[in-house]
Amino acid sequence: MAPLLIQAIIYTCYVLGLIRPFWALCGYLFLLFLQPEFIWRFEGLAGLSYQQPMMVCIIIGVLVNLSQGNGFQRNLILLVSSLSLVLIMWISSLYSIRPAVSEFYFDVLWKSVVIMLLMVHVVDSPQKAIYITAAAALGSSYNAFRLNEDYLMLGWCRWINTSWGFKGDSNVICLFVMPIIASSTVYFLTSKQTFPKLLALLCMFVHVHMVFILESRGGMLGLVALFVTAFYFIPKSPKVIGLSFLVVSIIAVFAGPPVIKEFQTIFAAQEERDASAESRFTLWRAAFLITCDYPLLGVGPYAGQYMIPQYASVFQGLPVKHPHNMFGEVATGSGVLGLACYLVTLTTPMIVAYRLRRKYNDPKDSGLQFLTLTPIVSIPALAVTGMFCGSGMMESMYYFTGISLGGMVSYQRMREDAQQANEECELTPEEHEEYDEVCDLPELAQA
Repeated sequence: MAPLLIQAIIYTCYVLGLIRPFWALCGYLFLLFLQPEFIWRFEGLAGLSYQQPMMVCIIIGVLVNLSQGNGFQRNLILLVSSLSLVLIMWISSLYSIRPAVSEFYFDVLWKSVVIMLLMVHVVDSPQKAIYITAAAALGSSYNAFRLNEDYLMLGWCRWINTSWGFKGDSNVICLFVMPIIASSTVYFLTSKQTFPKLLALLCMFVHVHMVFILESRGGMLGLVALFVTAFYFIPKSPKVIGLSFLVVSIIAVFAGPPVIKEFQTIFAAQEERDASAESRFTLWRAAFLITCDYPLLGVGPYAGQYMIPQYASVFQGLPVKHPHNMFGEVATGSGVLGLACYLVTLTTPMIVAYRLRRKYNDPKDSGLQFLTLTPIVSIPALAVTGMFCGSGMMESMYYFTGISLGGMVSYQRMREDAQQANEECELTPEEHEEYDEVCDLPELAQA
């Protein structure tokens, strides 16, 4: 039954892509986070291919309805930085020491950037930002539920050293779902609707428990950064403080001894660290030295891992060793300029959110709080998690960048339109009659 439903969703998204590209993007994110080709791999969906034809349909639909959407006049920095990142990665891949590996990396990267820019354009209202985030959260929640189910049935997690899905090891999986955890946490703390709040809490819980059972130290530190940042920026009230205490209590109850033991190793003294924790510093130093030797374009996207053994004697003899650092991966692969464009691209939503919160300081506006707090909370969590794993091409980071910017730009435009309408309504009696139709618009009156 499930494979048939998945196929029906895919073909529906093909059609929607041509006439309603936003809803097709919702379906695309739902499927991307669900990973049906892995969940139902034994039921005929192994090797399922849908992304390329779906994106072709969506691009056609966007071009046909190009006049509808946000455009990029307010997002020129993101447009320039992301396209510069693609250009630098492309030039670097031409001189890569491992052309095949760099070609694969670049192929994923440029497609992620294109989809990010599409999301900036089509997410042209705050409601759409919530809808598309909910679609991604729904697919990811079922995926996380199946992982939790497998853990409960066996009594132990077999996916710590074996990839769950096709995104990478346990650290990369935690990086992949970190924006989902951030958005569900923020929605739970800011929404005024009871049932959606409970759904957001459930979503957050299954993902946090997923991070725990995968025993990802980077993911655990990312969660700490996420919750601390959320509590710092969230408007304080007795209700919010109570909800925060509830979240922390639930997490503390379900963090068993293995999780606590793994978390404590992060802060262990040098002589008490295990090999995995201690080797991180050696890998980071090697990545830094490679970047210093190849500062302009690096050694090729995703090719820095083949140079690590030459810069770290402890790994000599190995054919490849990943730097286990998102920033080290980008820097060794595309140089300092590529890293700069990468950082600008992914931090732009946080800067825009901070400015928007200063301009419209309204703690009671749940829409504003959700749109601005999500990037403010998620980006530090991604940065901390990314310090312990490398995946600069991870799609979820780019997609949520597009969603956040699209939602915030549309929110600002709506507020400015409402303010302009109010100014036009404050006219002399003679001028007021001319603008009656404008003043009577229900959506402006509501705003």
